[in-house]
Amino acid sequence: MRGQLDEVWFVAVEDLLRRRRLLDRHVRFGKSAEAAAGWVDTLDEPNAVLVAPTRSQADRVVDLTPGLLR
Repeated sequence: MRGQLDEVWFVAVEDLLRRRRLLDRHVRFGKSAEAAAGWVDTLDEPNAVLVAPTRSQADRVVDLTPGLLR
């Protein structure tokens, strides 16, 4: 995939904040709280685990950790 992209960015955020934002987004777009949690548990979290080790290969890391934003 990298060969088809000009740049690869990795967006870093604390796990609990990432999960909360995902849950909120799924509910906002129509899922029940239970369905949103199931989606996050079975799809979003495994994807995050899969992608996390690739951070060092990114051209740019955008760190959205609270307190680091200016």
